[in-house]
Formats: sequence, C-alpha cells, structure tokens
Amino acid sequence: MLVTFADKQMKIAYLKGGSNLKDKEETRDIRISNDMTPIERENEKKLFAEAKERENNPKGKYRLKVRGPPSARRIVQEKIDPEN
Repeated sequence: MLVTFADKQMKIAYLKGGSNLKDKEETRDIRISNDMTPIERENEKKLFAEAKERENNPKGKYRLKVRGPPSARRIVQEKIDPEN
C-alpha cells in the first residue's frame, strides 16, 4: 500500500511512530518505510559510502554517522567513548 501525506512533517511523524507497531500483537507484522525516488536512493547510498570512507580514515576520536530525517540527511561526528 502506498500512502501520500499532505506535508513532510506529518510523513516524518508517521515514520517515527512506525516502531511502535511491533508492541501490539495485531500490528506486529506491519512494516512501514520511506518510499524514495531512484535519485534519492542514490544520494542516500553515496552519503553512507562517504561516511564509511571518512570513518576508515579517522581524524580524531570521532565516529561518523548519517543522521536526520530522510529528506535532509547529513553526516555528523559523535565522540567515541574511551571505555568502549
């Protein structure tokens, strides 16, 4: 099933709430995901590859992660906990 939302904020709210579906027995088998165009999928793939490449060549004590809503992802640095 494909659902279209009037605005991105509503879409993001529903995507965030999707993890709550596993808590109830009747909705445990339902999955929701972001439907992306081929260009959006390619951009996301490049972003994750760039983060992985930059993490393989570290400059400091940081871990690189891709964060943000699907329409505005970015690479961010997270400090590595020295105890782990």
